[in-house]
Amino acid sequence: MKQSPEAKKLYISQLEKMIHPEALALEEPFSDRKSKGNKRKAPTKEESIPSEVPRFVVPYIHEYKNVYADDNCGYRSVAHQIYGSEDQWRRVRTDLHDFIESRLDYWTKIWHKSIDEA
Repeated sequence: MKQSPEAKKLYISQLEKMIHPEALALEEPFSDRKSKGNKRKAPTKEESIPSEVPRFVVPYIHEYKNVYADDNCGYRSVAHQIYGSEDQWRRVRTDLHDFIESRLDYWTKIWHKSIDEA
């Protein structure tokens, strides 16, 4: 299936962001959200897990953490699991960048192949 030139440009742009994250701003986005201070009892495990998660999976979930929703939420999730705090997201992102860069020959072959097939 052949993709449009715009789609290829978007794909290449996303890959460049992954390869060179130092070119991106790593600042936390501004948020003016204020807590409503809901004073109800703590939800049970089943209540705190989103309904999109199949119910048969719930017994196997040991912890559920709703991380701050921004463009770094994937890094925040990993940081929470590895370092115990979502505030370590910059470290996760930097570690991933270093990992990709240290094996750039390998990743370039994979991404080049994907770009040619697009």
